[in-house]
Amino acid sequence: MFIDINTVSVKRKKIAIVVTSVLQVKFFMIPHIKALSLEYDVTLILKNDYPDILKELNLSARVLQINIARKINPLNDLRTLFILFFLFKSEHFDLVHTLTPKAGLLGIIAAWASNIPVRLHTFQGEVWANKVGLFRYFLKSLDKLTARLATHITVVSFSERFFLEKNFVINEKSAHVIANGSISGVDLTKFKFDQKLREDMRKELFLDDMAIVFIFVGRVNVDKGVPELLNSFEKLLLKFPNSYLLVVGPDEGGIFDGSSHENSFLSKHVIYRPYTHTPELYMMAADVLVLPSHREGFGMVAIEAAALGLPVIATDIYGIQDAVVNYETGLLFPLGDEGALIESMTEFASNSSRRKKMGNAARVRVAEMFEQNLVVSEMVKYYRSICH
Repeated sequence: MFIDINTVSVKRKKIAIVVTSVLQVKFFMIPHIKALSLEYDVTLILKNDYPDILKELNLSARVLQINIARKINPLNDLRTLFILFFLFKSEHFDLVHTLTPKAGLLGIIAAWASNIPVRLHTFQGEVWANKVGLFRYFLKSLDKLTARLATHITVVSFSERFFLEKNFVINEKSAHVIANGSISGVDLTKFKFDQKLREDMRKELFLDDMAIVFIFVGRVNVDKGVPELLNSFEKLLLKFPNSYLLVVGPDEGGIFDGSSHENSFLSKHVIYRPYTHTPELYMMAADVLVLPSHREGFGMVAIEAAALGLPVIATDIYGIQDAVVNYETGLLFPLGDEGALIESMTEFASNSSRRKKMGNAARVRVAEMFEQNLVVSEMVKYYRSICH
């Protein structure tokens, strides 16, 4: 009997991607999902914390909504674990990929218990990195369990991989860094400098040509170092009264609620925007990005700003060390050292030529190492190598 192989349909592998928030999908996972959907049947499992945003995304994947709590919640976590277990049992996925600590722990345990053959977890920053005592030990143990039950591990930066190896969370050389690192690379068609857009955005923010604008983009909380940034900027203003600080991101720490600076000089120089669909426009209006974070797996915002020609001031910690080259594309300062942060901000406030030189170097580096198509294509290749 003759069989025309062109008429034989090849059954596509089924994969599930588990995350804790719609925002993670919006900012990092859409290009991956689009690329993977061309070869696999993709199911996205997440908490529907921003339903309007989820509708706007128009994802090329089936979406299942499960209440995966970001913080520790024993009853809800146990319920979520059972839901994931029965879902995986009934769906027979070929691969389960988890991102973020909570999604990783619950998703990998459920995938292991339901005999999913390929269990991939991506480490992208450890919540215990800046903790101490028993709580650090407990959280670290959870990451160790995730790593032990996963069949494959990726890490978003080389310095994070070294950190995890040094802390015996993963075995030496057991984890893979995609391309040169980062979760998804930078879309250079989106993060592309435009002088007119810069001028328009500055007008909208009432910033003149002489203003020196520092920007922070991300979750506004203590872990991101926003209190230190505000303190340092207040001191910087004494010397550079033409400086402004633009803060863009959800205020998770209540830092801008009931501010004590409502009628002060500082309030006139700190511009806060809680959310935006277009962070690149705010970055274009700025001169320097500041990322004083206490922990980062990579520091995506640093390379996004770099793509627009912004130099970066950031903490000298693992993850960020891959995103910023000290004295070449930006300045790194010791964690929690407000004096060093002020010095770095002063350096850029007083030296426009240095800002321009480092910003240009940053733009070139991103184009060569972190272009989005490069990272996504390498991720798809990695999927093919482990799910065959």
